Amino acid sequence: MMTGTAVITNPPSPAPSPAPDRELVYLNEVQEVDYWRKVLGATPEQLRDAVGAVGRSPEKVREYLKK
Repeated sequence: MMTGTAVITNPPSPAPSPAPDRELVYLNEVQEVDYWRKVLGATPEQLRDAVGAVGRSPEKVREYLKK
């Protein structure tokens, strides 16, 4: 019989992040901004302006950015 032996366990892994929603333009996480910046060819500022003007629809944001 062993006494005074500590059992060391690893903490549980954090839950994986949910898959990004590509049906709407979300700009509240760095990786989302990076994704939409690359897809739409816009700066983060242009994306924020577009989403503020037309909402989160990628099609509407794309059209807004063409102007």
